[in-house]
Amino acid sequence: MLTALEKANLDPEIVSRVERLIRRNDKPLAQLIEELIISTGAVGEQLLAAVPDLPGLAVATRTHVSHPGVKGPEVLVQHRLGQALTWAIRMRLLAELGIPVSTLAAAATTKPSFQHDVQELAALHQTPSKASRPRRAFVATRSPELGRSPLSPKRLLRKLIGRP
Repeated sequence: MLTALEKANLDPEIVSRVERLIRRNDKPLAQLIEELIISTGAVGEQLLAAVPDLPGLAVATRTHVSHPGVKGPEVLVQHRLGQALTWAIRMRLLAELGIPVSTLAAAATTKPSFQHDVQELAALHQTPSKASRPRRAFVATRSPELGRSPLSPKRLLRKLIGRP
């Protein structure tokens, strides 16, 4: 395809731009996040051991924040995911500056704050979300005195017998 573009005597800048588009590596966001986490050595291993689907949850959070109508992880899980990704990003940036990942990982994994973040993330991840918890039963009333409103059976009974 590139040869055909070059033979068409197009502007070299256009050919170069098309070449960059064709050759670029478009990976799904979850895969990029997973590669980032894995590149942090022992830090990434502990994060993925705590939450094996950490990249998928991070993508779900990003989607939820960008498109509020889409269901995503709860706020506390989102916060802990942010903490986990902050550890991974710090590690990656420091590694890019020349500090060996093994040195960084040895220092980070012994920090109480890192251990706390991993434990909290694992605990939150194991807690069922609101979507999976049983819903409270509500009764829709249609009486003239009560109007039409969803009330719990207990509140409905209180209203019917006149107690606050």
